[in-house]
Amino acid sequence: MACASTPVDILASDFSHLLHGRGVTLYAHTGENAMRLHQEPIPCRLREATFVLDGLMEHETELDPRTVYTDTHGYTEVVMATAGLLGKSLAPRIARMHEQTLYKLDRSRRYAHLDPILDGTVKPHLVRRAWDETVRVVASIQARTASPSLILHRLGSYARQHSVHQALNELGRVDRTVHILRTIDEEEYRRRQGRELNKGEAAHDLSRFLFFGKHGELRGRSFDDQLRSFSCLGVLHNAVVAWNIIRIGRLVEQ
Repeated sequence: MACASTPVDILASDFSHLLHGRGVTLYAHTGENAMRLHQEPIPCRLREATFVLDGLMEHETELDPRTVYTDTHGYTEVVMATAGLLGKSLAPRIARMHEQTLYKLDRSRRYAHLDPILDGTVKPHLVRRAWDETVRVVASIQARTASPSLILHRLGSYARQHSVHQALNELGRVDRTVHILRTIDEEEYRRRQGRELNKGEAAHDLSRFLFFGKHGELRGRSFDDQLRSFSCLGVLHNAVVAWNIIRIGRLVEQ
């Protein structure tokens, strides 16, 4: 994620504490080879977790990304559950992990070594009640009837919590519990999270360096103008990365 300044009179922009002024957020997905797979402008005020699945489902490349590594702001239980139902997975590096509530499916079951940390219980009846509709929602995302971010924003915007949103939240609690236990147990899994997030930060640094035109400000007034600017930035980013891959390979051979 990176932020770009905008003139004050662009309606799509809002205040960003990172910029100390108005701007939009460039939310980007970076592959293992540091190539950009997908990027889109999003309002700074919105949590970026909802947009994680957009890059997985709408990247328009020949690749088939399966796992997304994010920081704490890049996940919610609902997003984790939706990713799992789509055959994907989220691997967030969760801050203050020791404060997270871990869940089990059946309160009557006993786990000798885990009971001291399994404080919560999932509510399966919420999942069963909305399962058919949940499957339809996930199928709509898979068929790309609408973007994942749009659907998840709609589900989370009801004054009274939507039944599908409740079901996904319960499923996400299971996914998050498994993820946290795996993070604690597997050192390589923890190291992989750190490596991939550092790779993403390095990619953002490159984009900031390249985005020098018009003093690094977005001046397009429409969403399409912003999208074109970020798309061009993605092309430049990938050209630099590809050149480095080729040149470094030759230098290593020498």
